[in-house]
Amino acid sequence: MSIYYRNSVVLNSYPEIDLDVMRELLFKIAKDHNKHIKRLEINIMNDTKILKWNKIILNHDYYTDTISMNYAEDKELIEADILLSLDRIIENARKNKCSVGNEFFRITIHSMLHLIGYQDDSNENKTKMRKKEDEYLIKVSFT
Repeated sequence: MSIYYRNSVVLNSYPEIDLDVMRELLFKIAKDHNKHIKRLEINIMNDTKILKWNKIILNHDYYTDTISMNYAEDKELIEADILLSLDRIIENARKNKCSVGNEFFRITIHSMLHLIGYQDDSNENKTKMRKKEDEYLIKVSFT
């Protein structure tokens, strides 16, 4: 039952990003959906690296803010990797007129919701997912 961060030193310029708070929130999201986190690794990278992984993993030739991969065979477990592009998160924050911390939490929550089974492949599903993201952002005082 562990959550690891890779390359988190890049977040030092953003004191509003509290990784301990994020860790607790991810455990709460899992628990709320009757899931158990066996292992979750969150890899923070730049656009160049996430583009490379997006091509390899999903055969997509474009930038993305996150890629989520759950390797667990048991549907109640999360044994996964989340890849996050800090460049995309910063750009999204600028476009959405919110803090980088808010966007970091939103995208990480979004990734976790994908691991749990939420989809954003239609307008209806996007709306459901956005409401759930907002619900969890409020719990950590990002609105």
